[in-house]
Amino acid sequence: MTTPNPNYAPDFRGWLALKKTSGLSTNPSIGTVYQMPAAEVQAVNPDNLVAPAVVNATSFPSVDAAGKKTPQFLFRTYAKATWFSAVLLNSFVNNLNSTNGTYQTDGYAAALNNVFETLVYDVSRCQYVQISQAAASAPVLLESMWRSVYGDSEAPTPTDFTEPSTADGGQLVNVSQVGWTGFDEVQAFTLTLMRPQAWVLYDDGTFYAVDIASGGFGGTLQVVQSPTFNETAGGGANNQSGSGVVSVGSTGAGVEFSMLLRRSQIVRPLRTTFGQMITSYDMRDVGQVSGTGGGNPCSMTAM
Repeated sequence: MTTPNPNYAPDFRGWLALKKTSGLSTNPSIGTVYQMPAAEVQAVNPDNLVAPAVVNATSFPSVDAAGKKTPQFLFRTYAKATWFSAVLLNSFVNNLNSTNGTYQTDGYAAALNNVFETLVYDVSRCQYVQISQAAASAPVLLESMWRSVYGDSEAPTPTDFTEPSTADGGQLVNVSQVGWTGFDEVQAFTLTLMRPQAWVLYDDGTFYAVDIASGGFGGTLQVVQSPTFNETAGGGANNQSGSGVVSVGSTGAGVEFSMLLRRSQIVRPLRTTFGQMITSYDMRDVGQVSGTGGGNPCSMTAM
């Protein structure tokens, strides 16, 4: 018998696809499908319980009833030029569409295949996208969390998906395709774009939420730099507040992130010639940074 290597984690053997089902009619259009090589997928669809205001003789709640389901899923993958784009990221966390007087991000259905079966998560909205490069020679990773109304193909009519016939042969986005303005000597980074999403849990007699409501847009940035970096390089993004730009990918197949930042934490090494400098930033609305009014804390444009 072969002894398993505790340091080895097998790849996720299935496939992942996302289909836009609602929201803005363009960029991308309704019905657009993104197929991604998934390194890891985690999905939950809990049967929640509620305790109605019913008491027994000792005045404690004594009845449990089935509550609303709260499905959500997370996936991690390697960024590839075949699908990594400003159109995709803006659709996930930035685009807003007015629905019934409220504003929501684009809606998607997700097909999660684990080799044995395909489970569809319908009426899904993206809660965050995290883009990271963990070492000087590592590829760029993408992680994303989603909240859904229906999980495990429980929608009355689950969205239809076609299994991909071929593997994604696109090239990985690598460290040589990451460029910085406002930062120097960057060794690793984690960029997180956040759009809180909440289940709308009306008491309508079903086990499912009515919809997913979208919150405000923000984010964080953490950079790992050499201790000899220039704190005033590029107009002050390395100082208390300012702007910074990172481009990920290549011209025609990449994204430029223009960020409004305020430093929240800095960790310095004991020696200025050895170790690493770790700096964390919050992305702030331009009104919070400059006092001149509202604005987008991070704009994403095609390279």
